[in-house]
Amino acid sequence: MPHHASETESPEIVINVHGGVVQDVYCSDPQADVIVVDWDADPSATDAPGVVQIAAARGRHAACVGRYPVQPLRELAGSDVEQAIEAAGLPQRPTPPVELSIVEFPSAEFPCTEECRNA
Repeated sequence: MPHHASETESPEIVINVHGGVVQDVYCSDPQADVIVVDWDADPSATDAPGVVQIAAARGRHAACVGRYPVQPLRELAGSDVEQAIEAAGLPQRPTPPVELSIVEFPSAEFPCTEECRNA
């Protein structure tokens, strides 16, 4: 079972995704506000709820932006999501913050370079 954060720890968030679509969001703080920005939006679907177009350095991009309801972590108990987390054998949450690297995943518009494959 995922770790339950105390009041002094940052919240733990579990996002359950199937087929590239967010299915569920769980958090040790059920009052958390979760916003997902999905860059795989269809650029021609600008009339769809949450789909926006922005001007970026590399041209215009479509994104689907939405808020997701948060369920408490205890709702994971006995679920396939909990089993997957346990099977992954993730280490216990670190107490101090850790430095993370951000890796951009390639898209059809911007194919992966050799540098990105080795990141």
